[in-house]
Amino acid sequence: MKNPIAKLYEKLTPSELATVALKHLYHGDNDEAGRVALMVPRVHYIGNDLAYMQKVRDRSESLMSFCRVSAHGEHQFPITAGAGGAT
Repeated sequence: MKNPIAKLYEKLTPSELATVALKHLYHGDNDEAGRVALMVPRVHYIGNDLAYMQKVRDRSESLMSFCRVSAHGEHQFPITAGAGGAT
């Protein structure tokens, strides 16, 4: 028999559906959590290419780590004339 509460899922917002699904997962009811997930509206997103975004994210994380180290003075890298700066 089909869950009579499932008809109510159609009236819930995506946020409310997430709460219901998480509650079912918490109680170990993966089947019902899956049924809830099927009720979530599908949307399409437009964004930048995934490879581009991953590379930018990875490089920006490296740059931020370098900036944090440099800002704390833990590592000082001298700028020489050969590196494009004045000595």
